[in-house]
Amino acid sequence: MLIRPLSSSDHEALLALWNAVAPEALCLPLARDDRRMSLSRTGAVRLGAEDDSLEGFLCGTVGGEWAWLDLVLVAREKRRQGIGRALVEAFEAQVRAAGVRGVRVGGSPLDIAWRLPRTGGHEHPHLPGVPVGFPAFPYQSYFHRGADFLKACGYAERTRVMAMDCALGLGHGPVAELAGQRGYALRRAGIEFLDRPPADGALRYDALCDHVGSEYWRAALKTELEAWRAGKPNADPRFWPDGRQPLGPRPLLMAVDGGEVVGFTGPVDVQRNRRGWFTGLCVDPAYQRRGIGRVLFEALMLTLADEGAEYMTLYTGEGNPARRLYEREGFTARQTFALLGKEWEDRHDA
Repeated sequence: MLIRPLSSSDHEALLALWNAVAPEALCLPLARDDRRMSLSRTGAVRLGAEDDSLEGFLCGTVGGEWAWLDLVLVAREKRRQGIGRALVEAFEAQVRAAGVRGVRVGGSPLDIAWRLPRTGGHEHPHLPGVPVGFPAFPYQSYFHRGADFLKACGYAERTRVMAMDCALGLGHGPVAELAGQRGYALRRAGIEFLDRPPADGALRYDALCDHVGSEYWRAALKTELEAWRAGKPNADPRFWPDGRQPLGPRPLLMAVDGGEVVGFTGPVDVQRNRRGWFTGLCVDPAYQRRGIGRVLFEALMLTLADEGAEYMTLYTGEGNPARRLYEREGFTARQTFALLGKEWEDRHDA
């Protein structure tokens, strides 16, 4: 066996290997020009025979004090020969030399779409971890034998997340109407619910983003509010579903107190596969436990339907109290994923 770094010349063989096993995992095949696995990841290694045929592949990333193991792929006819373990050990040696604390699996999702089981084809844009109780996944180590294989390699389970989905019905009008029905007490307390900025555009959101510690949401609010002021589509590709620029400004659902955004979700869009898309949902910690999150989430579901989405998928922690809210809104748990990790016991900080 020969292990070496992945090179651009491996692209065709890698795609052929992925597309041969992807159906086992309910994953979608990759197009010929899709280089996400082969070129966009650091720490990519491959394993082949002396004739340099591709037998297995691992990709991962190094970010900050942790390395992330994203994917291990082994040819069907080469499984149970120690190839998966050899790839993992090679990756660990590579990232350990870089001085990281250890390796984590899950939480740095590989952006490859997969179909949730028992949904009739509902898709989610990335894999978050190692499937639990779903032996049909294709990877000889990382998925096919799943968490048991990684535990045998010294990895411990950190937590679990669940993939959930919901078919969307008909929408019921603007967010203000919903807030009038569900959020009457909040409105009396001075909280407005908006789906776009007011005519004067005077909204502040930095305190919210500071309190929740998210530069991503700060950028989402900034760029979509700028799009509304200019009457043009959002110019930041980070907020384009499917990599396509939206046609114009999109609904941005906000809870506002005296011009200060204290909660939001959006911008709301629809992917080509009719999945509802949004960047997330957050409420300022000082305003939590008032029902703001529930009003925003219900408004999100209705707005997605109004925009033409047919379904929505999301991940949540297996023990997250928000799961009850999602289930009340019609979501069903479809698949559980384990997030694992391994920290070097003999690591000494300088």
